[in-house]
Amino acid sequence: MKIGRLAGLSGLSERTLRYYEKLGIITPVRSDGGTRLYRSGDVEIAQLAQRMRELDIPVATIQAIATRRRDFRTGDQSSAAMIEMLEGLVDSLGARAAQTLALQDEMIRTLRVLQGCRGCRNLPTPQDCPDCPMEVSPDQTSLGRMIWQKD
Repeated sequence: MKIGRLAGLSGLSERTLRYYEKLGIITPVRSDGGTRLYRSGDVEIAQLAQRMRELDIPVATIQAIATRRRDFRTGDQSSAAMIEMLEGLVDSLGARAAQTLALQDEMIRTLRVLQGCRGCRNLPTPQDCPDCPMEVSPDQTSLGRMIWQKD
């Protein structure tokens, strides 16, 4: 398939796909006339690279995953390097997932406190609403304090 079809199937721009090609992340073959021809597997690889970017995995790391195996003379050497790289990514993604879940929990706890403010007719300040749930709740969060900062 040509690059326009790959762009349509993958949801990525032709420019991004050419960039991924330049880095060796996807590797099309060329027709006799020099046209890039992509395989169906390139759709999956391009989408994976994009998902990795959305998780802030550096392009250089994605490039290394896609190309580094070529730097070794044996499968043993190659697999050892890939295992080390992927284990590091697994650890960093796990840490990031834990941070994301902790922030999500804080937001949920803050939302529960904010629900107590529904229907309140007071001005949203500590002075005008001294019994505000945001002020007196035992389930205070940093996010709640950010919202309810003293003026």
